[in-house]
Amino acid sequence: MYAPRMQWPEHEGDPGGRLGQGLEGAREGYLLIRPSGRLAASNAAMVNFFPALAATLVPGTHISRLLAAALSRGFSTGTRRASRLAVRHQVLGIATTQAELRLHDGRWLRIGGTLTPDGGMLVICIDVTAAHEHAEALDIARCDREIVVQKLAQGICLYAPDATVRLANARYSELLGINPALPRPGATMRSLLAASIEAGHHGERSLDGMEQACLALVARGEKRRLVLTLSTGLLVAFDHIPLENGGWLATFEDITERRRIEERAAFLARHDALTRLPNRTMLSERLEQAIAASGRGVRFALLCLNLDHFKIINDTLGHKFGDRLLRAVGERLLACVRETDIVCRLGGDEFAIIQTDIEQAEHSAELGHRMLRALAAPFRLDGEHVNVSGCIGIAIGPDDGTHGDALLRHADTAMVRAKRDGEGTCRLFEPEMDARVQARRGMETALRRALADGAFELYYQPLVDVQANRVTGFEALLRWRHPDGTMVPPAQFITLAEEIGIIVPLGAWVMHAACAVAASWPAGLRIAVNVSAMQFKTSGLAACVTSALAASGLPARRLELEITESVLLADNAATLDVLRDMRARGVRISMDDFGTGHSSLSYLRSFPFDKIKIDQSFVRDLEDSADSAAIIGAIIGLGRSLGMRVTAEGVETAGQLDHLRAAGCDEVQGYYFSRPRPGGEVAGIIARIEGELVDAK
Repeated sequence: MYAPRMQWPEHEGDPGGRLGQGLEGAREGYLLIRPSGRLAASNAAMVNFFPALAATLVPGTHISRLLAAALSRGFSTGTRRASRLAVRHQVLGIATTQAELRLHDGRWLRIGGTLTPDGGMLVICIDVTAAHEHAEALDIARCDREIVVQKLAQGICLYAPDATVRLANARYSELLGINPALPRPGATMRSLLAASIEAGHHGERSLDGMEQACLALVARGEKRRLVLTLSTGLLVAFDHIPLENGGWLATFEDITERRRIEERAAFLARHDALTRLPNRTMLSERLEQAIAASGRGVRFALLCLNLDHFKIINDTLGHKFGDRLLRAVGERLLACVRETDIVCRLGGDEFAIIQTDIEQAEHSAELGHRMLRALAAPFRLDGEHVNVSGCIGIAIGPDDGTHGDALLRHADTAMVRAKRDGEGTCRLFEPEMDARVQARRGMETALRRALADGAFELYYQPLVDVQANRVTGFEALLRWRHPDGTMVPPAQFITLAEEIGIIVPLGAWVMHAACAVAASWPAGLRIAVNVSAMQFKTSGLAACVTSALAASGLPARRLELEITESVLLADNAATLDVLRDMRARGVRISMDDFGTGHSSLSYLRSFPFDKIKIDQSFVRDLEDSADSAAIIGAIIGLGRSLGMRVTAEGVETAGQLDHLRAAGCDEVQGYYFSRPRPGGEVAGIIARIEGELVDAK
């Protein structure tokens, strides 16, 4: 409740009590005390501040009673920026004071007093809650800011315009290795520089020189970053950031690990991770430098080295051993070159060497042979002794090219030629090599296009039973019709098709096409299809044969697969499993070119072939060579004893036919009866051959 309205006493110069009326409506609380210590008047705002004291806020109440009522209700003054109100002293004797009081509802009041001319006192109460809330918010923000600063991974030191510290965190002292108590507010920059010098971070630099340099930086008012190597080994990035008030912020960040990672990334970008030798990127850079120097008459050599049979070593002894071997190879190559040369690993078992400043091409050949001799010494790794050889191709710059790509291509071409010439070979590039390589690449492109365009055809050559005088079947032979209309001989593309990997899809097409054509022939005729070693490696041959037979409806017994020793050499056990599976299904298996390999007899013992085909090289000399006749007789006898039919290839004359028939050969094949012809001529070929055989009886 509120006290009744009180009449403020009139004063001289205040007619009508206008001052009192103004105080009554003010937001501040006013309390007028007479010299006697009794209350003269109070306004509505004062009663609003202290409603619990309304009964005592009436004229005539002695101040001691008012204070006692206030104390009994728990009112007390705060201590923020003021002394406690002297509530127990005589009111008329106290000097002007000021204090702050917090009310029960949370509001803050600032209470002040001033003496009146007649010896009384005017007490004024002002609501300062908003100011307190603002101050508290500032305190909280300041506290939060200090917490954040202390938790920063960077060292922070904030300077005032007079070069004294305003704020520094613990990380700053920790990074610089100085006493944490030194960078306190008010500390000078000079004292901190002295501590840093004492920690050994600045070598022989003097304190005066350091201070002058820092003040000059401040005077310029520019941002600046420096990277410092501290005595502790840490790498620290120092940033100077000027502030608008003339002060500045100094930050210190440990970038040791970041720089290590950056350096590692930069190293790996230009070096091989396994051998730590320069990689293809650095090789290109050094090639460009060498080419630029060659314009001033300085010749150089690019050597490309490839190890022989590294894949076998890797597969046999494991990839970890292979990795160690590659590192050891790199070390031996490095030992062969000068400091001005460079040894690079391009990937796998391929290395490249740039030999700078050579006078003659023979000097690079000498280096190549020196490297091959170094590799020839046995490698002793993990308890294993391994012999390694390699082949090297060399291109001379600028003679063999003025661009890095051309030189690499030419050195690689020479290396491929060295591979063909045998292990441990070194070859210099010759223009003729490039012509052959370009021709080969053109052939590769044309082969792939021919497969996609369906430019291949099958021709058929008859197999003749010379004892029964009848055609027993045909061998399917692949032909490639070039876009210019000519036929490309198989010898020019079959090996290449195997090397580039298209022999597998090409072989599948041959299998399906041959079975489809043979299915339309008389029931007694067989179709013979040649199978490459590459088709066995893909493990899809059995599925291919099954699919071709199913699609064509050709009985398995009418299909004959012809293989060479190279098929069995690739993977004997796995290949024999596939052959046994095919034979169990009824497919016949024939060994082609028998007698030309080194282990034909061992293969006859490991697998029961249905047929042996005598290579045409023996048949060609049959009439003139007793040795050839003896070999053919022995093969025929061997086949008869093993229950295998024998077919002779390359029969071209009547004399060869008579010898083979007399020796007991089962079948013959060759130009004497027919060249390979398109499938549409099969019926005519059969009629002609069998008619001729009948007439010859």
